[in-house]
Amino acid sequence: MALCTPFNECPICHKPIGETAEVIGFPDLVPMFSQFDGDFYDSCAHQACLDSWLRRDEFVAYFNQLVEESSLSKSWQLHVLATGRVVYERSLKES
Repeated sequence: MALCTPFNECPICHKPIGETAEVIGFPDLVPMFSQFDGDFYDSCAHQACLDSWLRRDEFVAYFNQLVEESSLSKSWQLHVLATGRVVYERSLKES
């Protein structure tokens, strides 16, 4: 999982993560040169950017396919809640 610092760049909006933003981190699973504009490899994104991103659903499906093909457990799969918020499977079990 990515080590998020205020200086990390969000792969969606390309602005620094900052100190107060809610973030979601990604493991080193998404290839650095994937079909997505941003670099999601071992990175962090603003939660709000991911939740409202036009390519959100496409990214979630792609990410979950990579999880299926990897040795990661299904708890790493992403889900889009009815509110549009993107969460990991494991966080659904914690609530």
